[in-house]
Amino acid sequence: MNPIPILLALFISFLTQDDPIEDKLDDSRLEYSQELERQRTGLLESLTKKEDAARSSGKVQLVEQIKKERESFELNDTLPTIVPTDIYKRGVKSAKTKLKTALDIAVREYLQAKMDTEAATLNAELEELKSETAALPSAKEKNAEKAPFVVAEWIHRPNAPGKGPNEIRLYSNGRIDNPNGRNTWSLQGRILTLRWQAPEAPGGAWVDICKLSQDRQTFTGKNQKGTDIFGRLIVRPPEAKKTNEKK
Repeated sequence: MNPIPILLALFISFLTQDDPIEDKLDDSRLEYSQELERQRTGLLESLTKKEDAARSSGKVQLVEQIKKERESFELNDTLPTIVPTDIYKRGVKSAKTKLKTALDIAVREYLQAKMDTEAATLNAELEELKSETAALPSAKEKNAEKAPFVVAEWIHRPNAPGKGPNEIRLYSNGRIDNPNGRNTWSLQGRILTLRWQAPEAPGGAWVDICKLSQDRQTFTGKNQKGTDIFGRLIVRPPEAKKTNEKK
């Protein structure tokens, strides 16, 4: 899947009024993102239990293998081999089926409303979702670009003690701040998920699931602890600026 067109579309403010079809679809996208996180958390918990048991048994090599497989899953969505993944796969498949249904309904509603451009955009998203074999783009797809570029820069502000606002850069290969870093982001429509690796966080990462505003200038959301998250766009990619200048 080539993420660039979708990523650029995210940050181009092409809608100036409410779109009830999109709003309803984004509710489904939000449920999809939340379900993916639940499945990820469950699989990571299985790895943690396996690691704890290996440590108690003094199995050094097994511990190292589990650590490597956890990192590969966290950063590249590569499924581990050391623990069963059937429950995870079934959960992801079910979530994807529900989102496909919601996308299909939205496409038909746009066509009926004679909003052919919107219908075509959603149909492309639907076809990409159908072609995926994993919940998220594979490591190969994410790293296909030889030179990842900054898609946009945001002010990111968690509403938590001691956590002030900071600027973040989203790269086209799904990384945050550093194209080779450990923090990642993903997108489903206007649902933006930011994943910050942190040993003290539930599941080993703070996960901000946020919804972009209609004009793509701000976002609001929560992490898995219920902390409110806020964001404001400060820099758009050159491609988006050029597109807007032509309008």
